[in-house]
Amino acid sequence: MDEFDFSDMLDEWSTPLEIQLKSGNDGGQYVAGVWVPDEGETLQINEPLLPPNSNMTFGMNGSVQEGGTVETYDMVWYSQRPNIAINTIVKDVNLNRTFRVKGSNPYTSVSDITIYGLEAVTSNGQAV
Repeated sequence: MDEFDFSDMLDEWSTPLEIQLKSGNDGGQYVAGVWVPDEGETLQINEPLLPPNSNMTFGMNGSVQEGGTVETYDMVWYSQRPNIAINTIVKDVNLNRTFRVKGSNPYTSVSDITIYGLEAVTSNGQAV
């Protein structure tokens, strides 16, 4: 079966992203009980980063709690790069917001796309 080519759509909807390779579960060690990721390079790419559905503004959900506000941001990243590790850091350059990869759906058997679920959490405006 032929793969579906998404390259035109990726170009049309792309946004500048910075991917910090080796920042996730793909390399590192525990030092004094704390996970320290290996040093990796930063990959600068242009690929789509979209809210999970059209009813969400930047995929943000907010709540007010006793200690302040907590905001979670969910985004979906459509990528031609397979096998990005869970917890890899992905930065949206335009929004200046950093996300972590929380899951993936590889569609590589029928296309050249892997869809990654991203999440960012802030507490009182600071990344958690």
